[in-house]
Amino acid sequence: MVGFSASCDLGAVTLGNYTLDLLILELLLFSFILILCLIVVLFRFRLGLWLRSRSDYKRARGTVHRRFLELWQPKITRELAETKEEVKTTKQQKDLLLRRKAQEFEAAAAIYLIDLDFPISSLKEKVILCFDGSLRSLNQCANVPEVSVQQAQAVAEWVKTAEKKLPSITVLPFPGKIEIEKKFEPLEKEANHRITELEKSVRELQKMIDLCSSHLKKLQSVSASTFFKSYMGDPQTAAAASDYLLGVFPPWEEIPEWFKTLLKRYEPN
Repeated sequence: MVGFSASCDLGAVTLGNYTLDLLILELLLFSFILILCLIVVLFRFRLGLWLRSRSDYKRARGTVHRRFLELWQPKITRELAETKEEVKTTKQQKDLLLRRKAQEFEAAAAIYLIDLDFPISSLKEKVILCFDGSLRSLNQCANVPEVSVQQAQAVAEWVKTAEKKLPSITVLPFPGKIEIEKKFEPLEKEANHRITELEKSVRELQKMIDLCSSHLKKLQSVSASTFFKSYMGDPQTAAAASDYLLGVFPPWEEIPEWFKTLLKRYEPN
């Protein structure tokens, strides 16, 4: 009887241990399924937020405005470079115009001096054939057969003296000066007006580039990830996402003049 009783006790213990192990296994399996369900729910939640983030980012005003600015910026940059080059060319043309005016002034003043006190009046007509607009050209009279060495030397000395007088003569009234001024005045005005307009365009284009760059830098710092982090409760990205939804300007405000100008210039339709 004692042996039978001991066997029963041992069987009961074994059965109890088996039941406990089965219970632990069931608890572990339940925990695993529960964790797996939580993971699936969390994954679906995050996936839903990510899809929403991508959708909101693509449809946001910031994305629309960013695409416009990215399209316009190289066009403005190219136009600015072309306008600056045109300013440079126009200034060079104006400098050439002023040099031509100064040359005509000098030539007219030189002729006035020649008529006034040329040293050898009998040779004036032959010597004047050497004149090309500058007093120094009269030194070529040494190559004229009818002009002696002494006469050529006298002309050379007179040229040196006349060249010193020339700057003071050009600022005074002399024959032909008024006509030259009338000839070049409208050309100078046109060149100055053109330069003024071009430099104004340069300033406006530079301002637009600065505005584009400033807004682009801000817009390009935002992505779908910014929206995702914001929806996950990150306070640091919430403001950036909200601003991005409004874009360069909110829908209830009037379009800024610079933005309106670029729309008309590069998006006529």
